[in-house]
Amino acid sequence: MLGAVEEGVALDNLKFSLLADLTSDDGSEATKTQLEAKRAQLKLGLEAWRVTHAQFVAPMVDEAMVDVQMACHGWSLPINFPWFSDGERGCHEDEAEEEDEDSEEDDTSVSQATVAPKKRKATAMAGRARQAKAEGWDKINVINIELPSAYSSLVLAHPSMRVLVDLERQVRQGQANDALADTRTHLITAFSFRYQRHNVSGQIQNTRAMRKIQRKQQVVGRAADTYRRARRALIALGMQVDDACYRVLKTTDVILFAMYTEEEQLGDSRKTPSWIWEDFTFMGRYRRVRSRTSWLMVSEQRFQKDVR
Repeated sequence: MLGAVEEGVALDNLKFSLLADLTSDDGSEATKTQLEAKRAQLKLGLEAWRVTHAQFVAPMVDEAMVDVQMACHGWSLPINFPWFSDGERGCHEDEAEEEDEDSEEDDTSVSQATVAPKKRKATAMAGRARQAKAEGWDKINVINIELPSAYSSLVLAHPSMRVLVDLERQVRQGQANDALADTRTHLITAFSFRYQRHNVSGQIQNTRAMRKIQRKQQVVGRAADTYRRARRALIALGMQVDDACYRVLKTTDVILFAMYTEEEQLGDSRKTPSWIWEDFTFMGRYRRVRSRTSWLMVSEQRFQKDVR
């Protein structure tokens, strides 16, 4: 049963990865080939998931739905039953603001949220291409991976769903932890790219460095969005919105700490750092720098891979 939940979460990740790719589609043949391959992968995954869902998830959901409907006889169920809605547990505050993809290259807080491609004025041909792109995005976006977190709290409260809910909670907690670690690591790498750019000369080298920075910013945003999705799933599974561990991740939280004394501007040392670096706040200045160094050492293998 754990394998079934992991399969569903992996498929959910693939779906949102494809949405992000469609959002940033540059129209090149190489990108087109990559998108087609990912679409095919998602299609195969969905076919396998339907079998898995029918075997491990659907029987539990059906039992819960029948009992809920019988218990609510004479009472009206939510209009979206059996699906989960944000209104069941209050509004979510961690939705990233929609960002322009042409943001300044030094802004490492940019979010590459999986939002539909923006509609802009253009020629008739370009307009048709953009419309087709948006329609392709919508087609993927409506796909529903029917994990436990997709269902109403009325369904999830049923005893038949207890094991599935606990399993997805464990998987989503791991996903959130990994995504937050990825966000930190990519922020550090983005900083290194910006630092390296100061040492390049010539238009070609400068353009190449800027593209490298922009690509890394997109990766930062995707990691942050993965954390947000995991958090929303955890809330659907029963976690409190104000949970102390899995907090709201706003766009303004996705920032780098001041890594070196030389880099800090006047007043930086007195600013409250983003909560994603909170582990360093209780330490003295010297110990904090040493801890930051330790973090860099832990991330070194991945960091070197990204730099290359």
